[in-house]
Amino acid sequence: MKYGMDRQEDMLRKLKGPDIQGWGEDPADNFGTYTDESGSQKTIETKIGGYQDFYHQLAQAIRHGDNVPIEPEQALDVIRVIEAAYQSAHSQRTVELSSPTTSLSTMENSS
Repeated sequence: MKYGMDRQEDMLRKLKGPDIQGWGEDPADNFGTYTDESGSQKTIETKIGGYQDFYHQLAQAIRHGDNVPIEPEQALDVIRVIEAAYQSAHSQRTVELSSPTTSLSTMENSS
């Protein structure tokens, strides 16, 4: 079965939500492949998603002043990577990224 870019969205279109088994899981054929500069490849298993957790945290931040689930700078970095991936796929070449707004260690510590 072919899935769209986001399996949770596909499931929601079929009226299946976070309360069903398998929510947020991707099949192995949807896992990513990381290729390093030497050409060595590694399969990257998709982490189980859960948009509902993000929106719950966002609501807590708005209502109670809790921390936002992701800093705006992190969101911008993600968008930059996605745009570079599209550009790379379209042009069939490597796309260089400038320095990120946030460091990887900062992102890992916030999750």
